[in-house]
Amino acid sequence: MRAAARSVVANGGRLMGVNWIETALAAVYFAVMARCLGPALYGHWAYGVAAYVLVVGLLGFGFDPLTLLRFGRDKPAAGDFVGLMLTLRLMLLGLGAVGLALYALVAEPDPLGRTVLLLLVPAAIGRGVATTVRICFLAYERMADYARFAALFRGAEAVCGIAYLAAGGGLVGVVMLHSLLWGGEAAFGLWQVRARLTRYALRFAWRPAKGLLADGAILGLAMASYTCLTSGPIMILRHTPVGMAELGRFAIVSSLTLILVGSVQAFLAAVLPVLSRSAPGADIGIAYGRIAALAVAGVAAAAALVAWLFGPSVVALALGARYAVAGRLLAPFALIGGAALAPTAYAQVLLVANRRWPLALADLAGALCLLAALAPAVAAWGLDGAVLATAAAWLVRAAVLIGCGEADGARALRRVATPGRA
Repeated sequence: MRAAARSVVANGGRLMGVNWIETALAAVYFAVMARCLGPALYGHWAYGVAAYVLVVGLLGFGFDPLTLLRFGRDKPAAGDFVGLMLTLRLMLLGLGAVGLALYALVAEPDPLGRTVLLLLVPAAIGRGVATTVRICFLAYERMADYARFAALFRGAEAVCGIAYLAAGGGLVGVVMLHSLLWGGEAAFGLWQVRARLTRYALRFAWRPAKGLLADGAILGLAMASYTCLTSGPIMILRHTPVGMAELGRFAIVSSLTLILVGSVQAFLAAVLPVLSRSAPGADIGIAYGRIAALAVAGVAAAAALVAWLFGPSVVALALGARYAVAGRLLAPFALIGGAALAPTAYAQVLLVANRRWPLALADLAGALCLLAALAPAVAAWGLDGAVLATAAAWLVRAAVLIGCGEADGARALRRVATPGRA
């Protein structure tokens, strides 16, 4: 138990540390970018990033959680799995890149928006591979090795981007830098996996590939739906009467919220390999879910209060008067972040117990709520409507996950408590 706790704290802390470094760098970089580019051009940037992140998420096929579970049980035999998984990942990312390019050429009417999307096609492949590399290091519980080079690449993007913008550079150069560094991190990361974790060879065999895709199909649906929740608001706003300037104001707050959510999720992700080895009982799972949910709710409420008191003045100071509207969005987005994080522990326990459908249904319910509600809400209330619809979607997801987690744990406890039942 102590060894497991040390593993969670060490690897989760390191991954969370990497994410907090990225968060701090991104916050400064985004602030400089927002000031230098203005809301409309920042809206183009946010729209392009949301589009390619959506592509990466739609084609994830649940490989990331499968990797964590597989490595948690059997690290020495993971080389063949890594080779097959990376091969499928690259094939799917290649298809996604083609789809993103076609979307840019056919569906994006604005010439600048089209250019940004096309320049971000390489970033889709690079970021998808780099994310898989991160999961491999986390699964091997070797986050100290990963942290050294991940922070370097993210720091290089922030430093070079800020210098470029300060010298009078524009959006296109920022986008090219973004794609270049994600591609570099992906290539370096693949080499590091081979050098530090396991020897693998990119290979494709139909039968094991079919099995892996089938094994990850339900988790893939969950991942695709979750990505719709994160990228969907910006993608939908692009196709409403809201202009790019308003989209940029919404996106600056949304992006920082999701980065902070990802930082905490990174720490909690370190629990998965340990859970997969220990197979906790239902009572432990319910307790873990409740404690984590209550802790997140308390922190989110405190953050919302601070944001409500000081958010508008801080945003005006950091980004300028053009982003004044974004300041009053900080408090509701703090609560949205809490709704996104609160059910994370329940989701992990369900995943370890091989209860995948509740995960997929929760994410799908949230995504469908977003798709149904956001455009009408924007038509009625503008950006406030977008915030309300986004909050409703995350709350629906949280309610389904927590409800399924509680019900599943209660059933397991009744089976254990009832004599003569397995």
